Amino acid sequence: MVYCIDLDNFETNSEQANLNKEISSFLDANKYEMVWFCHDIEEVFVGKSVDKSEKTKTAIDFVRKEQVNFVQEGRLMSKKEKAGFSNLQLVLDNYLDRKKIIYESCYTMNYF
Repeated sequence: MVYCIDLDNFETNSEQANLNKEISSFLDANKYEMVWFCHDIEEVFVGKSVDKSEKTKTAIDFVRKEQVNFVQEGRLMSKKEKAGFSNLQLVLDNYLDRKKIIYESCYTMNYF
């Protein structure tokens, strides 16, 4: 099983950092995998955090404009938690097959 979470502002909010650690420990103990988005999914896919009141509009625009085609794959393959990045593709690689050339090109471009 895979769970997805936003890490929010864990660097400056110790309460959030502790919550993230608790979630991670729970998932590890239950042998679940965790996909994280730093700081949130919008920052990873859209390039910036979005006000709560704008999230739905932003998501609709993202789909309509097919912006997923413009997301840098390297932003989805991070081993470290850093702003604007996620480990989504690393986790999905455990379950899905992809063309090897795409993965290798990310290493060449130093996304890791």
